[in-house]
Amino acid sequence: MDADRLMKRLGIGFLLGLLVVAGIGAWGDFSSLRSHLAEVPWSTFLLVLCFTSAAYLFRFFKWELYLRALRIRIPLKDSAIVFVSGMSMSITPGKAGEVLKSFLLKRRHEVDVARSAPIVLAERATDLMAMLLLASIGISRFPYGGYLLAGTAVFLLGIILIIQSKPLTLGILHRLKKLPRLERGIEKVEIFYESSFLLFQWKLVISATLVSLISWFLECVSLFWIFQGLTIPLPLLDAIFSFSFSSIAGAISMLPGGLGAAETSMVGILMTLGTERTEAVAATLLARFGTLWFGVLLGLITLVVYSRSFLRTKETTT
Repeated sequence: MDADRLMKRLGIGFLLGLLVVAGIGAWGDFSSLRSHLAEVPWSTFLLVLCFTSAAYLFRFFKWELYLRALRIRIPLKDSAIVFVSGMSMSITPGKAGEVLKSFLLKRRHEVDVARSAPIVLAERATDLMAMLLLASIGISRFPYGGYLLAGTAVFLLGIILIIQSKPLTLGILHRLKKLPRLERGIEKVEIFYESSFLLFQWKLVISATLVSLISWFLECVSLFWIFQGLTIPLPLLDAIFSFSFSSIAGAISMLPGGLGAAETSMVGILMTLGTERTEAVAATLLARFGTLWFGVLLGLITLVVYSRSFLRTKETTT
């Protein structure tokens, strides 16, 4: 992957993140916001990071499930480095930049990018399905969001059904392969599709979604503890709905990291639940730092630390 292009994407994500934080902070009144954040005990920050770290462990377990499904065997340490490094690209549209993991696998272990890239697609799909399940728990208490959840669920189901329609898809690819200019590209698409077909088998989809369900529930618990630290009197159910629904809004917006869409959705939901504006903004900023930005920071540190030793190919190492 081109280093300049990678840094450009990261730079755009960070710039957008700063603009979102500045904008939402100004709207929530900086001076009042500062006093609210200062009152949050350090134990709350530690609990949030602990729950988030546990959530990342479950997602790493899902990453390993997908690698095994594709018969990609690499040392556990290398797998962890690739996975955590990929989190640095969480601030790209739809987290598509996490395909960086496929480039790292190619560079280190000669795994075809087209073979492993569908893992990123499968991760996003099962994450979204898990968030839909979590959001549906509290949807009965809220007068909005039902159409968004239903539409997203139908869209995901449609994608899975298309991927599982192997004769139809391979037939289309076979016809396209006859076109001279598309022949080389279609071969890569066929590899991509074969991996996708394996990853979207219903048994694996259900297993991965259950793992994602646990992972995202832990991040919802992180938001609940933020409520406790800010003395916001909202129950865990409200934390689950607020976090999952705003995450879905951020995901389908296709903005880098859902920046802007996720924050405004969460603030809006919390205010609808009766939370004062500044408290809603404080809770949202803390939640986003403890989940999104904490992961991005871990990914960047891992990428920088292992950029020289890990990115050397086997031949160079030998």
